[in-house]
Amino acid sequence: LKVIIGPLVNMIANPLMDVESITHAVSALRGLTSDDNLKLELLRLNALKELVNLVDTIDKNELLIEIAATIAGLANLIEAHVELLQPSAINAIMVLALMDLNPQVQVHAANTLASLASNPDSHPNIVYANGIDNLVHLAMSRDANVRQGATRALANLSSNRAYQGDLIHAGCLDVITAALKDNDEASLFFSCIMCAIISENNDYHKFICVKAILQPLSLLVTSLEQDNELTRYALLSLSNLAANINSHGLIMDELQMQLTVFFELASSKDSEVQRYFAMLLSNLATNETLHEFLSSRACFQAVENILNTDSMSTAKSALSFIVTMLRDNATRQCFAGVSVKRILDIAQKWSDQPYQLSVIEVLSNITKAPKVRTAHKWYRNLGLIEHFLGQESIDVQQEALRFFLNICDMEEVQRTMIGMKLLEYTTKAVRKGTMAQQSLGIHILCRLCAGIPEILEELKRNRIIQVIAPFVRSPHTAFRKYAFNGLGSFASHEHTPVDLMDVNVVKSFLSLCESSQGDIEERRCCMYVLANISFHLINQEHLSDAGPFIFRSLPAFV
Repeated sequence: LKVIIGPLVNMIANPLMDVESITHAVSALRGLTSDDNLKLELLRLNALKELVNLVDTIDKNELLIEIAATIAGLANLIEAHVELLQPSAINAIMVLALMDLNPQVQVHAANTLASLASNPDSHPNIVYANGIDNLVHLAMSRDANVRQGATRALANLSSNRAYQGDLIHAGCLDVITAALKDNDEASLFFSCIMCAIISENNDYHKFICVKAILQPLSLLVTSLEQDNELTRYALLSLSNLAANINSHGLIMDELQMQLTVFFELASSKDSEVQRYFAMLLSNLATNETLHEFLSSRACFQAVENILNTDSMSTAKSALSFIVTMLRDNATRQCFAGVSVKRILDIAQKWSDQPYQLSVIEVLSNITKAPKVRTAHKWYRNLGLIEHFLGQESIDVQQEALRFFLNICDMEEVQRTMIGMKLLEYTTKAVRKGTMAQQSLGIHILCRLCAGIPEILEELKRNRIIQVIAPFVRSPHTAFRKYAFNGLGSFASHEHTPVDLMDVNVVKSFLSLCESSQGDIEERRCCMYVLANISFHLINQEHLSDAGPFIFRSLPAFV
């Protein structure tokens, strides 16, 4: 077939050839564009150049249709784009696109521009040739095929952030609005794609977050008649737009009417639908006025279904939603009753640091609720805390300490942790951690000092006094209180004395008396440790020497 390309090109280039013969020749070339190798041969023999020359000289509809179709066939080959983007060629394509009296020509011109726009390198040439305005014009055509091709081209152009503003000013939002309003099968799919892409840019939310767009998108999401692909992009658009709190009211007005269908999206077999559903929930959760609606058991059940996903990004969005929602004990208790087991099951599913941080944030948050702590056997999950404390991420370690702090005063937890590395990690955080880690670590040790005899022996072996004692001189009041409470609790037991030679509580007591620093609670904590260590024989001599000073200072405490 390569042999006949040359004669056909010569026929259409011959000015003496009649129009009917040229039409047949171009029709033959159109048929040859079905093969990529033949397309390359057409380009090599300057077929495109001759076709472009015909556009300005021929006004016969049948021939123009064949020319437009042949050019559209060439545009499907990426190697042809360089030739098609030459000024003469792109201008000829625009001429074909504006032939309003010949919709068949416009269909092929729109498809040509859509193919060219799929190549980001071609965007400047299309825009420079007034392509955006022409495509918006085509997207409003009465012909469904023209609208489909033009909308596809606009969707491809919208992927270039540099031209998104031009698209909006040219009227692409009118195209999207019209497609959504009329539920136009021809342009609805690509309009949703274009909306999803542009809505990723927060700068344009003020133009898109309008009732005419948000309500039809919400209706698409909850419509059982739509396919997964259309639902996917409608959901993505809503999830992107939900980053703007001004859109929440309009979105929720529509979703609340179809709650059952909306929550069923969490069980979709399409992983992308699940991911965008989780993103939408996560963004809506940033609005506290919606928490009453979003904290329902049905919503948490939907989130649990999402957590069955094999996609880490989907799971992270779901976890982000959970963390945002857990603002009070009632919500924590409701969530724990639905999904806490699932969270524990997937805690180590991925080693990605942001994912692990999301998991441990959820666990440290829900265990703030007393009923959640008593309703679950958390001592079985100490290995998980140990795992997170061993991670390199400071944020993960910090949340793991917070999780441990919430449950460390439970008897089963203290008994189970003996022989594990939890105490080692905690003391390491106190000695070498950040200020936040030190605060959490010393608070944990303070609670353990009031624990069961077995854990007290473990603390004794780990020289807990030497770990806590330096903090009685800390410049931070909270640290001093934790240290006093921990030492006081430790000294309250007969077999765990606190030697005043190791920690000079008397000096701290006198300092609090002499200065105006230290609130009532800190003074109480200091008296607590001083009272308990006075029962131990090893401190009798020291206390007898300091007795007069102590009694002289007591009125300052009263």
